[in-house]
Amino acid sequence: MKLKAFLIFAFMLGTCLANPCTLGVATGEATADGRPMLWKTRDYEVKPNVIFFTQTDKYNFISNITPDYGFNQSWFGLNEKGFAIANTFIAEFPEGTSGLGNGEFMHEALRTCSSVNEFIELMDSTNIAGRKTRAVFGVIDTTNAAMIFEVGGSQYRKFDAHDTTIAPDGYIIRTNFTVSKGGTRGIERFKRSSGLVNGFYKNGKLNVKSILQSQMRDMADAQGNPVSSGFLNCRTNICTPNSIAATVIQGVKENEPGFLTTMWAMLGNPFASIAVPYWPVGKTPEISSSGSGRSLYAVSGKLKAMLFDSSGTGNVDVRKTLLIQDQIFKAEDQIYLNTNGLLKRWRQEFPTYREMLKSEKEFADYALKTLKKILTVKR
Repeated sequence: MKLKAFLIFAFMLGTCLANPCTLGVATGEATADGRPMLWKTRDYEVKPNVIFFTQTDKYNFISNITPDYGFNQSWFGLNEKGFAIANTFIAEFPEGTSGLGNGEFMHEALRTCSSVNEFIELMDSTNIAGRKTRAVFGVIDTTNAAMIFEVGGSQYRKFDAHDTTIAPDGYIIRTNFTVSKGGTRGIERFKRSSGLVNGFYKNGKLNVKSILQSQMRDMADAQGNPVSSGFLNCRTNICTPNSIAATVIQGVKENEPGFLTTMWAMLGNPFASIAVPYWPVGKTPEISSSGSGRSLYAVSGKLKAMLFDSSGTGNVDVRKTLLIQDQIFKAEDQIYLNTNGLLKRWRQEFPTYREMLKSEKEFADYALKTLKKILTVKR
């Protein structure tokens, strides 16, 4: 029995250390453009992951999936109604013995929920039926709802970003510990992320670009001081050696259709990838939905190998990373500028799904071309 308990504890500890995701939500009142946002840096076993379109009997959706584990587990996603969800792992709540686990539960939420209120109904019903969940879930929808849920197998605690007693500035940050039951896992990332986001908010720059480029690619030491040379051990940073994807999901205002909610997603380590916009209107480009050798994830992986020390210490070459980031950000800025131009037009005159998917493919192709070009440059 002692051995069994030890093995369970070791598995839990290993899972916690291997999944140090960072999460946040913000209301439209907190963001620069008045639209809610949800963001996540995903850390997991380093395996190919994709942005995949799932067609269902209720709501269609796009989500981040690791194909090696099947296509019924989503790790962040957005459906055609504009409901979006992401998660981090926690250990403070007891896991249920039956029902859906974290990824399966988010997959089901994307299939069945058109709003945060319907997600609460799903939570209440599965409190009774049971879930194999231990997670913090972040959710937004087209009504400007932005909430965080600390969740176990048969209980949850809700945190509303509109509640000024909980979120005085309209945003909430989470890593891998709970507020309701304590814990300290990911406290370094929580403090650093909170400081960065607070700065964005105070300067009126809490937006997609500030999260993508300044928060998700932050390069600071343990004291929060920016680093510009040498090697940085980033195991406790927002972007870690095990970061395999990231997203900022930009919601809509209440008079805009849910399908214009935009998932900005990086496939691969954020230090070595480019954010591409996706919409929940049809099949994603093959280079995004496949983890093959010619995919965005695979090429990003090759670039990552140039940046990180191969010894497995978690050290990243800061000078190389900053040089590469300069090129990555130029490409990303161009995608960001063009996408915002499209969204401005689409909000006035709704586009066809075909037009949206064509633009999505063009942006993904441009990102892949840029990454390949960076790989060919000798340093």
